[in-house]
Amino acid sequence: MLQYFPTPYPDELWYSVLGRYHVRSGNPNSATTLRELFGEESVGGMGNFLPNCGIRRVAEKLPEGVLDERDIALHNTLFPYTFRFQDLATKERLLEQALSEKVKFPIKLPKPYTSTVLKYCPLCMREDRERYGEAYWHVIHQIPYVTICTKHRCRLRMKDDMKKWTLNDNLFLPMDEEEIEADLEISETEAELSNVLVKYQELSIEKGPTETHNNLYEGLLNAGYGIARKDKNFSIDYKRVEADLVERFGKNFIEEHFGTAVMRTAIFGNVRNWNYKLPERYAILSALIHQDPEVTFSEERLENKTVSLFLRMSKEPMTRSKKYVARSLGVKEKHLDILAHNLNVVPFWEQKPDAERAKEYRGYVCFTEEEWAYIQASVSRYGFQSSSAFIRFCVERYRDRENMHFIIND
Repeated sequence: MLQYFPTPYPDELWYSVLGRYHVRSGNPNSATTLRELFGEESVGGMGNFLPNCGIRRVAEKLPEGVLDERDIALHNTLFPYTFRFQDLATKERLLEQALSEKVKFPIKLPKPYTSTVLKYCPLCMREDRERYGEAYWHVIHQIPYVTICTKHRCRLRMKDDMKKWTLNDNLFLPMDEEEIEADLEISETEAELSNVLVKYQELSIEKGPTETHNNLYEGLLNAGYGIARKDKNFSIDYKRVEADLVERFGKNFIEEHFGTAVMRTAIFGNVRNWNYKLPERYAILSALIHQDPEVTFSEERLENKTVSLFLRMSKEPMTRSKKYVARSLGVKEKHLDILAHNLNVVPFWEQKPDAERAKEYRGYVCFTEEEWAYIQASVSRYGFQSSSAFIRFCVERYRDRENMHFIIND
């Protein structure tokens, strides 16, 4: 039975809690502390910051209810982040396996999930010492590819002289000499990506891929990356996504995470079906379109803005040019016919007045320069096919209003 064990601080890494116990214990080295906490058999893998059977072993040496092993796994390790894109049943199974004595860890993870590096924010260290009297390692700072402290918009620093195996066998706490000047030169892209990654860690474990829809894919469509396909809904303009990803994040960064800087249909098919199980690709695409993870995981499906606007424009009384409709929707003109076909809508931009009537009845109207400028501006602003179309629209609207006036008076 342990006589003492630290209560975790807010967002404190489990590894850090063990480090604080080691300092308080007065043990001469980390090996003695690890045997005291876990017994002779090593729990292994402490440097990957994921839950393991060591949490359960410590809990069993404390009075019942003092240490909630599930709560520790969900709030003091990187489990929520690492397995965010697994379904809930799989998360629960992996969590139980991780805490049990049956397996060291149920899934083999790629780097940097297994890298043994500690990151810290100088400003957080300063605040922690002022508030708690000591600094500690924060969970969200250890998230792979998080490079800034999202609280202070400060670049994270790495603890020096760390060997590949060091964290698995040693317990370190932040030292005074590690507190250095804060680097606040942060790009918006870097900040936004780190914010998305941190939210993947902080959201409740229930948040994850939805079975009925994919709001990240819908978000890409709404961000202007959709292409209407005949007899289909939409596909992704992957060439355009590719250009914007490389421009914003850099070619090397995209190659590192997607395996290539050349976007292909298969990549977005895997995104749409939630086939990727690690978070980074989803986070990069979310940052590209500025979409919050809570929207991505929402049970409410995102409305397709292109379809909604197309249907609304189809019901409006004025006849607009095809060019204007395409520009308003953010699509190419050739895609309008496909949209009309898929939605069973008459191509409203092609509706023209009866040609014979137009030839039979002609009139000439003189406008002032100001009036003619207004007409031309209205044609451009509202997307009419011509000045005649706008004038005819005005006449029809006035006639309809007059007819309504007579009906009401009658």
